[in-house]
Amino acid sequence: MNIIIDFEKGAGLVPVIVQDADTKEVLMQAYADKEALELTLKEGYAYYYSRSRKSLWKKGETSGHLQKIEDMLPKVLLAVGKLFPATWGYELMTSDTFSLQMFWPMCGILLAAIVVCGVLLKRIQTR
Repeated sequence: MNIIIDFEKGAGLVPVIVQDADTKEVLMQAYADKEALELTLKEGYAYYYSRSRKSLWKKGETSGHLQKIEDMLPKVLLAVGKLFPATWGYELMTSDTFSLQMFWPMCGILLAAIVVCGVLLKRIQTR
């Protein structure tokens, strides 16, 4: 499979969702530039681009918590299950079982809603 990544849309960076290979739990979200992805593929360990330091970094290089790549999935991660009730935000945030795994799908839904609202507002303004 040949994957084409458009680095131009994100000013040279693409978001990377990091998932535990065994449990499938979402661990973190980071950014990578072309060099970071090339090093990740070449060495088999996760490299990212730090937006705050404006530099490349190998995850775990100083802490020892390296991320060994077991698989690189050519997809956007949208692992969703049930739809939450209207008060999902409060219930999730106060729940003992709250985790990023539950939170990420909601971020996608909210982001989609924001994009749709922005498009609709732009159309209204141009009329």
